[in-house]
Amino acid sequence: MARRAVARVGARTHLGRVGTVRIRTGGWIAVTLGALASVALAAFTFFRIERSDGGLRLVARFDFGAWAASLPSHLPWVVPFAVLVASLSATRAMVWACALPPPAPGWASRFHAIALGSFVHNAVPGHLGVPAAAWVLHRHAGAPLAVALSSLLLAKLLEFAALVAVTMVLALVASALAVPAAPTGTALWAGLGALVVFTLALASVRRLAPVVATRLRVRGRLPRVSAALIAVSVGLATASSARRLLGGVALGLLPVVAAALGYALALRHMGVEAYLLGGGLLLGAVTLAQVTPGLPVVGLYYVVCAGTARALGVADEPAAALALLSHIVGIMTHLVIGGAVALAHHDRLRELFQLRAQVRRPSVAAPP
Repeated sequence: MARRAVARVGARTHLGRVGTVRIRTGGWIAVTLGALASVALAAFTFFRIERSDGGLRLVARFDFGAWAASLPSHLPWVVPFAVLVASLSATRAMVWACALPPPAPGWASRFHAIALGSFVHNAVPGHLGVPAAAWVLHRHAGAPLAVALSSLLLAKLLEFAALVAVTMVLALVASALAVPAAPTGTALWAGLGALVVFTLALASVRRLAPVVATRLRVRGRLPRVSAALIAVSVGLATASSARRLLGGVALGLLPVVAAALGYALALRHMGVEAYLLGGGLLLGAVTLAQVTPGLPVVGLYYVVCAGTARALGVADEPAAALALLSHIVGIMTHLVIGGAVALAHHDRLRELFQLRAQVRRPSVAAPP
């Protein structure tokens, strides 16, 4: 009997290891395929397809040597763009306050969490910025993990609603003024659909989580799941207050305006007359085009950013520079801000890189 038990345990351990290896291998394959798809999409920023006698061929949009030599000339907009990107964590911490149930952790704790979340989002594959920020607030400010995560998702939804509203207004203005911005219309419809889906999803979770938690508690099953569901409902409690929701959408305009102003400065440098209008349209296009899950986000960013800039009258060379430099500057700024915050608070970035394991360790206690 003992030998059979040992054999069963060994078989389970072996199967568990095989399953883990398969999951890791599948994850690396997915990351590799996503990276290849992003590179393929981004290539259309620098190349175009033309018909020839022999069929289709890729043709360079411009001379790469001259284009690379011209990149330093974009510093007049790159520097203020970096400053505006650096302000996003601070303004998003203000939006988060409208979503957290009282008493909410202070602004410094929220800024700390969002800055490190942005660091993880840009340094680690998998889009783990939101769970990383929630885990940091849980770890350093004592907020229950499920409360921090659900409230941050609500804050993201409020900022997203502000972005959709701004993009819709600017698209109407652009239509009235006959300002071309081809990709914005399609992206706007995708954003409106995503906003409806996200809103319904969070509303359903808020309504159903307490019901499911109560049933589990009555039956004495899955106590941790029950406690987590109650914490999630507490994190979404702000959704019942129209005043706080409107305040969150109003504050959500701050990061939207800051990011739009960054793109507007770039378009002004490139000679676009309606640069303020174009900056908001460009931000809306690049953000809303990435809401569909499963698509190569980086490649989409390059295609939509350069395509919208060209629709606004920017030539191929500066449009490609805008896509490349805004992408690199955005990533580097978040890494610098997050790294500085980590050093100031003595955070171990290694723990953030191992986020999946860290999130599983702490037990989610039910809120009082």
